[in-house]
Amino acid sequence: MRAAPLVWMVLGDETAREGYEFNEGMRRDGYEVLVRTLTSKHSLRPEINPERARDVLLLLTGPQLYAQLARDLKWSREEIEEWMITSVLQQLFGIG
Repeated sequence: MRAAPLVWMVLGDETAREGYEFNEGMRRDGYEVLVRTLTSKHSLRPEINPERARDVLLLLTGPQLYAQLARDLKWSREEIEEWMITSVLQQLFGIG
C-alpha cells in the first residue's frame, strides 16, 4: 500500500492511468473470485449481492483509504488491519 499516495498523480497521466485502470480491473476480477470463495462458506447479508460485496471489498481495501488512515490519521498497520477485517465481516456477512 506504499504506492497509495501515487494514485492521484497516476490518474493525471494518460499512460500511467491506463496501467492503473488495468491493475484496478485485476483487483476487481480477483475480488469477484474472493467473493465466490467466501460465499461458498458463508452467505452474504440478504441485502448484499455479489457485485456489491466486490465493491465493498474494493473500497475497504483500496490504496486511497489505506493512505488516508495511515498517513493522514496516523493509524498503525495493526489498527487498519483490525478495522478492515471487522468492517468486511460486518458489511458482507453481518458478523460482529
